[in-house]
Amino acid sequence: MEVARKPGDDDAVLRAVQRDVRVREARLGDEGFYILLHWSEEDEKRGPR
Repeated sequence: MEVARKPGDDDAVLRAVQRDVRVREARLGDEGFYILLHWSEEDEKRGPR
């Protein structure tokens, strides 16, 4: 299913992700967003949200 994307959608996604996890790198590539996350040992102990 194709999702229509509006200008600014990617910025909104990035802001939402940054509120929840520490983002090491986020880039908009040819195929869309990819994000490298930084996990601490504390995050590992807490487990998935």
